[in-house]
Amino acid sequence: MTQGKWSAALLGPNASPPDGLVAWNGSSVAQRFSVYRNNVASSLADALVDTFPVCRSLVGDEFFRAMALEFVRRHPPTSPVLAFYGRDFPSFVEQFPPVQGVPYLSDVARLERAYIDVFHAADGEEVCLATLQEALCTPEQMARARVMLRPTVALLPSSYPIVSLWQAHRTGGDMLGIDLSARENAYVVRTGLSVGVSCEPNGFYEFTGALMRGRALMDAMNDALEADPAFDLTMSLTVLIRDQAIQSVAIRD
Repeated sequence: MTQGKWSAALLGPNASPPDGLVAWNGSSVAQRFSVYRNNVASSLADALVDTFPVCRSLVGDEFFRAMALEFVRRHPPTSPVLAFYGRDFPSFVEQFPPVQGVPYLSDVARLERAYIDVFHAADGEEVCLATLQEALCTPEQMARARVMLRPTVALLPSSYPIVSLWQAHRTGGDMLGIDLSARENAYVVRTGLSVGVSCEPNGFYEFTGALMRGRALMDAMNDALEADPAFDLTMSLTVLIRDQAIQSVAIRD
């Protein structure tokens, strides 16, 4: 039997056991395989519960587990590392009909997934502050500078207050008082072993996103100013330096 057929039998709630299975004591193969199937599905659902605790609190334990089990049946794992399981879960939530009345849920799931990914991201090198200062010491060099960020940084735009919802859950705050019409762009960064999540001004978000896309420093600054005339380059660089988010800087022709 191929791996695909075995996976289909294992994750399909009504599927028959794979051909050729026998029980050592002559007991019912279907019954024993059903127990094994339930244990596998439950373990994968538990992994999603651990990865998406805010989503679980927003819709309730019973509903979230039912949704998680539906995801498990449609999206078997592709890696033995459970921490990586559920990368497709936010997109699944976005298309899942029963939660269409909770339109911010998929973006909250994306934030929780970004948190896990940033936590497990490769460290990358951290730029020496003296090197950064030397590279940006004149307007001419700043115009040619390209700043590369470390893999420990993620940005997530949203039409909903996903950072406020996430923070309220983490601190035990009242989610009912959050304005669900507010837009928040999440900035996720790991400094050492600690992952921080914050909502930064539009200018910072556009600037950092432009750097991540490979834009030159001055081009990134212009993008940020277009999005937010109050953009402060010095403050934004200070935040990135504080968070050890800069990997390297190069002066290019």
